[in-house]
Amino acid sequence: MLQTSIIPGAVFQTGSSPGEDREVQFGTRFNALVGVEGSYRLIDPTFKTDVDLAMQNKELSASNGEKEKIEIQFQVTKSFFEALLQKEAIQISKEQLKKAEYWMEIAQVQSANGTILPNDLLKFKRDLAVAKSNLVISERQYHQRCKEIAYFTGLPVGSEVEPLGDLKNQVSSNSTDALPLEDILKRPELLQTGMAMKIASLNQLKQEQINKPAVDFYTNVNAQHLSNDFAVWNRWFPFVFGGVRMQWNLMDGGLKKKNQEKYALEYKWQSVHLEKLQADYSYEWLTAQNDYVLALKNIAIQDENIALSNQILQNDELKFKEGAGLVTTLRESQLSLKEANQLKLSFQADACQARLRMMRAAGKIIP
Repeated sequence: MLQTSIIPGAVFQTGSSPGEDREVQFGTRFNALVGVEGSYRLIDPTFKTDVDLAMQNKELSASNGEKEKIEIQFQVTKSFFEALLQKEAIQISKEQLKKAEYWMEIAQVQSANGTILPNDLLKFKRDLAVAKSNLVISERQYHQRCKEIAYFTGLPVGSEVEPLGDLKNQVSSNSTDALPLEDILKRPELLQTGMAMKIASLNQLKQEQINKPAVDFYTNVNAQHLSNDFAVWNRWFPFVFGGVRMQWNLMDGGLKKKNQEKYALEYKWQSVHLEKLQADYSYEWLTAQNDYVLALKNIAIQDENIALSNQILQNDELKFKEGAGLVTTLRESQLSLKEANQLKLSFQADACQARLRMMRAAGKIIP
């Protein structure tokens, strides 16, 4: 049913006699409208800023990928160092096993000759069993580290990658005392903070541009159907219109100012955060470098202790073999050498950890 309209009677007045109001209905019972609307921004004050923001966000996403890549490299390097340490532990265990077998042979001869007590022989048997067990444990741990290297490099689970080189080359004094500030400044965390500062600055600029006028060209192409019997196959009437419109925000209730203050505070916070990160990483590198130097000095000291312990042990072995030395003296010499080797391995681990911390602080794998 069509809407009813009332036309005042004055429209139909003739002479001095007033006319009567009349009820009328306009239009058709059925109508349909199909149209296509389009617009094109002719002047956009925020366009360039939006493009710059999109580029910064793209670089930020790419930086996240680079950050993950570096983290994987550090995991591989950590497993590499641990594998080298276990490789050194295997070598020490093999030497200890060889010594234990040698001492066991001498102890059996001494026991048969009645030179040592049966209980002393049992102690040598125990040392041999412990040496065999230590070798098995060291080998299992070594293979586990090799599996970790393979896993972090993307090889199938269960595969093994054995590290090339030896531990001595990795803990040699090849570091520099100079702070690698250039490398630190390239860390993904610092680059991302710099990007966050740029994004805050661009958003602050965008708030200033939002209230500037924007001009659009628009057009609308339509076809309208009008009928009383809904005969959609005919009675279509096209019409087209278009033009240029300008949008201009005259008042925003102080929103622009508040947003600008918000982004200004964001920029300032990111700037302070950037300085703090740079100071933290620089301090971390200097601390790690100091620990690395100390570990190298301790390794050098233990090398001297190992050399002396070996010489003492050889002398005590000769006396024990000839029946002139005490079992307790030999065992003390054995323990001294074992402790010196373990201390050296511990300091080598400290050196590897310090090197890894230096690399992390610099954000770069240093060969």
